[in-house]
Amino acid sequence: NMGQGISMVDDNLNVVMFNKKFLEYMNFPQEDFKRGFHMSQAFRLNAERGEYGEGDVEKQVLERLELAAKFQAHRFERSRPDGVTLEMVGTPVEAGGFVTTYTDITERKRAEQELAEKEKQLRLALENMPGGMVLCDSELNYVLVNSQYTDLCDFPEGLVEVGSSTYDTIRFQAKRGDYGPGEQDKQVQELDELHRKAEPVNYERNIASTNKTLQIHLAPTPEGGYVSIITDITDRKKVEQSLYDREAELKAALQEFNAVLDSIKYGVVFMDPNLRARIINRAFGEMWGIPQELLEVSPTMRELIEYNRESGIYDVAPEDWDDWIETRLDVVKKGELPPTELVRSDGIVMQYQVISLPDGGRMLTYFDITELKQRENELIAARDHAQQAF
Repeated sequence: NMGQGISMVDDNLNVVMFNKKFLEYMNFPQEDFKRGFHMSQAFRLNAERGEYGEGDVEKQVLERLELAAKFQAHRFERSRPDGVTLEMVGTPVEAGGFVTTYTDITERKRAEQELAEKEKQLRLALENMPGGMVLCDSELNYVLVNSQYTDLCDFPEGLVEVGSSTYDTIRFQAKRGDYGPGEQDKQVQELDELHRKAEPVNYERNIASTNKTLQIHLAPTPEGGYVSIITDITDRKKVEQSLYDREAELKAALQEFNAVLDSIKYGVVFMDPNLRARIINRAFGEMWGIPQELLEVSPTMRELIEYNRESGIYDVAPEDWDDWIETRLDVVKKGELPPTELVRSDGIVMQYQVISLPDGGRMLTYFDITELKQRENELIAARDHAQQAF
C-alpha cells in the first residue's frame, strides 16, 4: 500500500527486499523477479528494452554494476518509455548495500513544465508590454528590467544592467534635471526613501531630455525590494489608466521568480518487532533535528519521539504528552498506516506512513511535502493571474 516503490540491496548486489510498487514502477514481471534477484537481472532487462539508449547490452549492464558496487548515495530522475517519470534516491546502509526509493513525480514534472511555459509567456509579455517594468532587490539593485524602461527614461546604453544599482540612475536623473531644481544630494535621498516605503506609491516624473511625462508605480516586495511600472502618459496625462492587469502580471512573475523547484526530502526508518531502529537514513535525522550520535545507537521509537519533547515541534500540552506518545506508538505497533499528513508547529507538513514487515518489524517513511503544498497553491495562483492578464 506504500505510495512509493522501495528496494533494499545487500553488499553482493542482491535485491533482498522490495515492494509491489517497485515492480510496478520498473515494469518488472513479478514471476521473473523474486526476492534475492541480482541487480544484473534488472539492468539486463532494462538494457534489452532500450531504456539505456543504443549500445551493447552487456557493456551497459557492466557499467551499471560497477557504479552500483560503489554503494554511493545518489539521486536522479528517469523518464520511462511509458511516460512515467521516476525520482530514484539511493542511500547506503552501514552494513553494506543500500536502500532505494522510487517516487512517481510525473505530475510534478508536468506541473513544472507548465509553470516554465507560463513564465516564458509572461517574460515575453513583459518585454512587449507598452510600458517599462523594473524589479529590484532589497539593496535596490536591478533584478529584472525590460527594454521599454530604459527607452522611456532615456537612459544611455550601459547605465541600467542587471546587478547595477538604482542609485546610479537616480543620480543620473538628478544631474539631468528630471527632478527639477534643487540640491541633487537631497533629491537622491528623497527618492531613496520613496523606494524603501513599505507601501505602494504612484507619482509622475518629467524626463528633461525628451519632455515626456511618465507615470511611475512602485510596489514593495516581501523581500524588501520593489517592483515598478513606468507608463508614458504624455498624450493622455489627464486620463487615469488602470494598472490592475499589469500588477497581476507582476505578481504572477514574482511568484514564479520566487518558486523553488526542489525535490522532496524524505526519511526512512526500519524498526524491529520491538520498535527498536535497525536502519535510519540521514534525511530522517535532518527532518527531526536528531543528532547522528543518537541515530547510531539504534534508538527505540519512543526515544526518537521523546527527543523532541521539549523542542516544541509537536503541538502537545505537557499534561497530554504521555497519552499522546502512547497513541503514536500504538499506531506504529498496529502497522499498515496509509499516507497521513502531520502539520508540525513550525509549519512543516510531513506525510508519514507505516508498513508492516514480514518479520514483525515496521518500516516508516516521512516525506516533507511542505514545498509541494506551497507549489500547489502557487500553481493555482499563477493560473488565475495568467487568465486575468491574458
